[in-house]
Amino acid sequence: GILLTPDGEEFIGYAKQVVEQYQLIESKYVQKEKVKKKFSVSMQHYTFAVNAFVEMVKQFGMDEYEFAVHETKTYEVIEDVRTFRSEIGILYLNEFNRKVLTKLFAEYNLEFHEILRCGVYVYMWKGHPLANKKEIDIKDINGEKFVLGEFDDEDRKALLSILRDHEVIIDLKFMCLSNDMVLNIVKSGQAISFFPKFLSHFEDLVSIPIKNVNLQRSYKAIVKKDRQISQVVEDFIDFTKEKLNEEI
Repeated sequence: GILLTPDGEEFIGYAKQVVEQYQLIESKYVQKEKVKKKFSVSMQHYTFAVNAFVEMVKQFGMDEYEFAVHETKTYEVIEDVRTFRSEIGILYLNEFNRKVLTKLFAEYNLEFHEILRCGVYVYMWKGHPLANKKEIDIKDINGEKFVLGEFDDEDRKALLSILRDHEVIIDLKFMCLSNDMVLNIVKSGQAISFFPKFLSHFEDLVSIPIKNVNLQRSYKAIVKKDRQISQVVEDFIDFTKEKLNEEI
């Protein structure tokens, strides 16, 4: 079989753009047809980004645009933007993936726009014995029952590396793909979890920072550097920031 090189895949992406623009012009000005514009975004499952997407669909409507959202892993988000499957991607950087991802951004000719910086906190039911603490020493969670979700493989390795460096062992009881399921398990008191600070508005839960551990995240919107940012992309970034501010 034949496999495309990264340059070949990028060429195909540019070619598809040219063809789509030609078809749009031909349909609108030659055939006098009404052709829908396309907008696509790739991301991990972030509630704030999903809410921003819904808000954008409401504002622009389905008559003029075809909308698509792809929920996937970090490296697939980057690949989708590189190959023009999506106009924009939403992901985060931390101290563990920053060097690798920044290198990929440069290699793939991507630029990023910061949306938010926030910490990763320990989440627990308000009746948990540690719930009244203002800060938690990482040693405090040694032996605690945990439920994890949202973390991709690289992020999970980074988290486990921090725990190992501090000689902390957690009892991993549950692994979930759905954040809602994770939070429901935490609310039931069966386990605690790690989540970004902006989820702290959930009832019956408390979020507590961890002392002397850097779990900061920087959420980014990534786009192709040599591609003019459309109005719909700019509005999506604004909606994303707006929805995040509502959740903090």
